[in-house]
Amino acid sequence: MDVITGKTRPKSGKAVYDQSVDLTQLEPAAIARQGIGRKFQKPTVFEAFDGMGKP
Repeated sequence: MDVITGKTRPKSGKAVYDQSVDLTQLEPAAIARQGIGRKFQKPTVFEAFDGMGKP
C-alpha cells in the first residue's frame, strides 16, 4: 500500500494502474487525483457501544 499511494518509492519495478499508469512515477498528490488513497481506521466502529450493541 505504501508503494501504491506514493509514500514509499521502490528501488525497481512498477505499480501499474488502469493498464497504463505507472504509479511509481507519480507524486502522491497525482496518485490521489487518480482516485487512489488510504483510509486508516480505528478497530472500533461505535465507541459508545459495548460488544452487545448497547450504549
